[in-house]
Amino acid sequence: MLAEKIAYTNDFPINIKIANITEYPLHFHQDVELVYVLKGEIQLKNGSCIYKMPEGSVFASNGHEVHSMYKTKRDNITAIIQLSNAFFSQHFPRLPESCYRTFDPQRPHPRLDYMRKILLMILLNYLKKSLNYKQECIDLAIELIDCLDRSFNLFTFNGKTIVNGSNEDPVQASRISRIIQYIYAEHARRITLEELADMEHLSTFYLSHLIKENIGMSFRDFLCFARVELSEIPLLDMRKKIHTVARDIGFSTTAYYEKFFLKWFGRTPAQHRELYGNRIKSAMYPERMEPINDSSSISLVRRALSYIDSQITGQERINNLKLDIIVDAEKQEIKTLRPSLQIIVSPEDYRVLGSRLFALLNDLGRPLILLETDQSISEARNLLEKQLLARGFSITMHMPSGLEAANAYGLDTTACVPQLLYKGILGSDPLYVRLRDQGTEHELRIKGGAGILTSCGIAKPSYYGYAALAKMKGALLTWGKHYAVARLDGENQAFMIAAYNYDTSTSLLCSRPATLHEAEDIVYKFNNEIDLNVTLSHLRGRFAVTKYELTTQNSIFDLMNKLGFPEAFSPAVDLGFASYCQPKVDVFTETAEDSLMVNFSLRDVGAEFAVIQRI
Repeated sequence: MLAEKIAYTNDFPINIKIANITEYPLHFHQDVELVYVLKGEIQLKNGSCIYKMPEGSVFASNGHEVHSMYKTKRDNITAIIQLSNAFFSQHFPRLPESCYRTFDPQRPHPRLDYMRKILLMILLNYLKKSLNYKQECIDLAIELIDCLDRSFNLFTFNGKTIVNGSNEDPVQASRISRIIQYIYAEHARRITLEELADMEHLSTFYLSHLIKENIGMSFRDFLCFARVELSEIPLLDMRKKIHTVARDIGFSTTAYYEKFFLKWFGRTPAQHRELYGNRIKSAMYPERMEPINDSSSISLVRRALSYIDSQITGQERINNLKLDIIVDAEKQEIKTLRPSLQIIVSPEDYRVLGSRLFALLNDLGRPLILLETDQSISEARNLLEKQLLARGFSITMHMPSGLEAANAYGLDTTACVPQLLYKGILGSDPLYVRLRDQGTEHELRIKGGAGILTSCGIAKPSYYGYAALAKMKGALLTWGKHYAVARLDGENQAFMIAAYNYDTSTSLLCSRPATLHEAEDIVYKFNNEIDLNVTLSHLRGRFAVTKYELTTQNSIFDLMNKLGFPEAFSPAVDLGFASYCQPKVDVFTETAEDSLMVNFSLRDVGAEFAVIQRI
């Protein structure tokens, strides 16, 4: 069988092989596959094209592409990374229709080193198999697909060879990618240029010029190429007659099919079947390759990573990231957003906060209250329970475990906000937090506790993160490692964009015990910068835009840093400590003729939010 069935484990949607390849016979599969030549050289056949891939080359094979790999005179060590479309399509719904092409030896893409680095980090995490390696690999794979979508989802023709195509105009690049995907999806029927022009709201003259300029051939020639390329699968199924293959893929006559097949493959369909019919991967004709042991692979991947780091400069660095995101405001949702929060509240919280407690819980989206109790009947607990029930809150009793978690001062910083947003937007499990660090109400200091308020009731950055998440109810339209865009529920048209900035060190800061000075060092030395432009297309009217900034400079952690992190501090006069720790807010209006763009410039670890609503 030409179709290769890829086996994934239940909890890991990535399949990785690192080997010295002698021959990997002809096959195709449903999933996206990336081939990375770590050492030496291989020859790769993909459709009608033959590629010689030297060390450092990366080739992306989309689903339903017939391909094979062979050794040359030079030995090779090659990594094959296969990504489950079934799993990753929940994040990228158009993944099965992708048209990725990463290879162009004459004009490498400027983002290629960035993509190589992600691939190498996936390989290194997989080989080292640390405690959380599966989730780390999945997160990196999501970042990889996002990179492929944004930088490598176009191709063009260099003679008769397909190579990576690029277009600096994100709107035009998105349009050409959409047209290519549509032609491949609908190749078997009679597609017309007029149909595509109507779909894109363009004139046929302009669209014809656009296709020629970006793909390198006319619409009609490209349609015939797509049919010929996709015909290889049924052609190598020896049971089908050639005239049946021609008809099924959209050619009106067998002669017409043979003419275009000869043009691209250099032989007739019958000759191609005779040449490759007995070179298809099967149990009788398996791949021939020698696996490389983990120790040797780790050493090779580390050397490659070190070289990539020495090559990446300027805008290609991960710590200086520029993203342009275009989102159709009317597109179908990726998933329904209903973040769920469960929050531990104690009678002591009510004593300290008073009636403010209920306003805080309302701002958090009226979460399920885990009312802290013990075996004894407490008058204070009964009073709080009655007050919560009278205000319509849902309550369940919570018995303290008696075990106090070790201090994690990352929880007092903006570093925890990207993590809770990631879990709240993509996860399905409820988020579970404590309302307030335990302690005296006069104590203005941080403790590395799990509460989202300090013991004296000042909001930590996490409080505002959860409050924003509570408002993010509706349809998730798109997301990536550093952003999410949602269409909010309600009669009035409204959207929410979250942009968040973090790296591995800040993520770990919130998931392990970390000292105060370790948190200080990591947060203030953080130097990742992100410039993000989010464009909502198919949007008309007047809109109010409210932006909120959660940065290191306006947080309880920064306030305590300015005071020298006192062990105890009760100010004689407090005219604004709490307001110092609130997000910065900016409000303005925009009129959208067909689209609306919002810019985010993140220079610290933290997050920015924009709420866009029709007025």
